[in-house]
Amino acid sequence: MRLFIAVPVPEKNRKNLMEKIQYIDDPRYIKSSSGEGLHITLAFLGECSGTDLLNIKTVMNTISSQYRDFIVTYSGISSFPKEGYPRVIISPIIEGKDMLRSLHKQIGKLLNVRERKKFSPHITLGRIKKSVSIPVSYKKRIDELKLLSKKDLQESFQVDRIVLFLSELTSRGAVYTRLQENMLWKKNE
Repeated sequence: MRLFIAVPVPEKNRKNLMEKIQYIDDPRYIKSSSGEGLHITLAFLGECSGTDLLNIKTVMNTISSQYRDFIVTYSGISSFPKEGYPRVIISPIIEGKDMLRSLHKQIGKLLNVRERKKFSPHITLGRIKKSVSIPVSYKKRIDELKLLSKKDLQESFQVDRIVLFLSELTSRGAVYTRLQENMLWKKNE
């Protein structure tokens, strides 16, 4: 089973993000993330066994008891790679990055997950289809969305939980199932 640990994005924030991505939502070129599935990935664990699952759940219990809730802020819309034609459309995290990086590092340490690349906290909004060459006019729409969103997309939410997700790949995109949810300490506790 394919697993990852993430911070889920609350419904109010999901709605606003999905409204923005509609500007470029064209099934010929992009697979948009489902609104319910929006999250900030802390650690992609890949294929795991039942034994791994037990260890992951134990680690999540440990981590959630060590961290307090905190606020994250995302702003605008960007993409990976930054140069040339984009492949992944995101909203980058601009505040709360240090806490997310700390969670990411602690999860990696306790689960012996090697970092493949530098952790850059973000919310994935869609992926450009690999098998398609996107026209210049579509790339311009993406660039327009990036420019417009700099002015009117900056929102925050409270990170009060981490979730272990099962990711099943289908022809219509990934389907996520919550396997375990751990609340972080409340600041007033």
